[in-house]
Amino acid sequence: AMADERVTLADQNAKKTNLGDLPLRDYKDYVAKDSNFVKETVGTKLSELNVDLGTKISIRKNNLGDLEVDAKVPPETRDRIENDLNQNRAFKAAFNRLSVNQPTVEYLDNVSRISQAYGESNSMLESIVSENPDNNSLQDLAHRYEELRKQIASEDGMNDTGSEGYEIRFNATA
Repeated sequence: AMADERVTLADQNAKKTNLGDLPLRDYKDYVAKDSNFVKETVGTKLSELNVDLGTKISIRKNNLGDLEVDAKVPPETRDRIENDLNQNRAFKAAFNRLSVNQPTVEYLDNVSRISQAYGESNSMLESIVSENPDNNSLQDLAHRYEELRKQIASEDGMNDTGSEGYEIRFNATA
């Protein structure tokens, strides 16, 4: 029985996640494309409405899944921006992808830096990465990361809104 336990422990140690096997650069590129599209779309909308591109703006989803805009502009201008963005299916799809993928990529990037600096593995990362590389697309990892965050929040009694609480804040010219 003792020999069997040593084999099991050795096998568990051999399955450590190698962050270098994940295409982190591809994940970052994917998120950057959506981020650039969102920024360009908002910049274009501000230009159309003669709003200063230096205007600080934040966009988030409300409880109904509609986008809400917060900016120091007249209410009718804000309503027009909000309405137009909500009507733009490509924009909403990009925003929805960002709300899930960007936090995941930021987490993976942080884990990568810490692992490189200290040479330590990360048990949370290991729990979301599949041994089968075909199951490690950004969407797969984002889904497992979001589910793990929800589980941890519920165990801690916290109210983690996850992607529903996602907000993009930017200055259109920055």
